[in-house]
Amino acid sequence: MDTDRRSTGLKIDKLKPTRLETVLAADGEPAGKIVIGDTPAHERQAERIATRIEAATGARLPVVRAGDVRASSGLLDTHVVALGNMADNPFIRWLYYQWWAIEDLCYPGEGGYTLRTLHNLLGNGRNVVLLGASDEDGLDRAASRFLSRVGNGETLRLGWLMDVAPGPAFDSLTRPPDGWLDERREDYIRQVSQPHASQAGAGHGMVTEAGRQGFAYHRTGYEVYAKALREAVDAHLEMGEHGVMAHFNVWWLAVIWDLIEESPVFTDADRLRITRYLLWLMDSHEGAYNRFFREGVGHRMVRQNHQTLVGLSSWFAGRYFATHYGMPEAEEWQAASADLFKGQAESFKPTEDANAYQWTTLDHLLTYTLASGDETYVENG
Repeated sequence: MDTDRRSTGLKIDKLKPTRLETVLAADGEPAGKIVIGDTPAHERQAERIATRIEAATGARLPVVRAGDVRASSGLLDTHVVALGNMADNPFIRWLYYQWWAIEDLCYPGEGGYTLRTLHNLLGNGRNVVLLGASDEDGLDRAASRFLSRVGNGETLRLGWLMDVAPGPAFDSLTRPPDGWLDERREDYIRQVSQPHASQAGAGHGMVTEAGRQGFAYHRTGYEVYAKALREAVDAHLEMGEHGVMAHFNVWWLAVIWDLIEESPVFTDADRLRITRYLLWLMDSHEGAYNRFFREGVGHRMVRQNHQTLVGLSSWFAGRYFATHYGMPEAEEWQAASADLFKGQAESFKPTEDANAYQWTTLDHLLTYTLASGDETYVENG
């Protein structure tokens, strides 16, 4: 294997097709399903939703109980309205393992809710309307917010949704004050303009900031965080080089961009620029052609966290570019990632046993295990 290859010259000329519309009913016929877990609260809310949609459109959406995480991907043969969180709904648990959902018993918290759309996850044009909640009160609020959008008419068509209200435990997630975005912009420019910015970690810092701000936007719905992501990306592009250790959080940025890309905060020009930025990172020595990562592929041995960091970015960004842009190179990134993690999956410890160098590597392996479905590490004893 060519461990010195740093780029294949990948380019994106136009954005992937957008699948913003979620049609749940049309011409008196259902065009989606309601997926629930095995709880009375889910049953009650599903009946409430199905009855209201039938009264409005003449179409009754079937209610399906998700019984198994492994079978959950098959439910996306139609659009899905999913209720609950990863702990009480196996379908949402599958989304959670893939980093397509973050709703659990902690977030959105007591009485909190999320109402959001997840678009074209498998590349088959099917979307998820997620009514996320950590408890029954939150689920009731999520259902009410959803039903307020049903209206009347034979067609029930939804666009991008991000209606987020975390519970009191997340009161610290406040909207930044006026001037905060200007401060972020100035700080990013300062970091990338300093002498030896690359060696000083400015590239790593911008990737991390983009991921951090994008995740804050997804959790809170405050648009200013999405704008801060854009500023971090633009600052890194202005810097003009990847920078030392830029690979640290590329995987995190990849999964977050997949969650929020369709947001109306971003113009098509923004989307194309940020997607090209992610590809610029991946098609490089800080991405899928990282030498240390490539040296591990094809050899069964325990791993080090800098290898598994790139393994995660190759898996998640590979999934994104393979699914939405049909890149065979991205499929190879995922294959290389799978091979790398196989080496670690057969051992209880990684190369190093010094604090974070140990547990971080295993955390990466478990993240890959859940997302890929390759359960070798947790099943081999």
